[in-house]
Amino acid sequence: MDTKKTDNVEMEYDDDACIAFIREQTAGSKAIKALSDDDIMYIIDLVYDFMESRGLMDEDDEEDFEVDLEELYQYVTKNIKRDEFDFSLTEDDFILIYDAEAEYTDTLV
Repeated sequence: MDTKKTDNVEMEYDDDACIAFIREQTAGSKAIKALSDDDIMYIIDLVYDFMESRGLMDEDDEEDFEVDLEELYQYVTKNIKRDEFDFSLTEDDFILIYDAEAEYTDTLV
């Protein structure tokens, strides 16, 4: 669980709140609307797995980092197929989810 502190108030990452935020931000996408909450959470988990495997989640490093979204998308879709999930994801829809999750995380700071 990711926890952020601001002005002595602790803000915690909440999966349900994040999914609700993503759904609100991506309301125009029929493909994302068709995904279950578990599917969205799985995609988010894959994003974090990818970033951790490349050392991008180091909490001591406060510098911004660049993520190769094409490489990340390939990683996510490869794992969706490997784990035999019953949905596909276009790169555009993936980026909508990725951006919405990042925006949600920014609200915690």
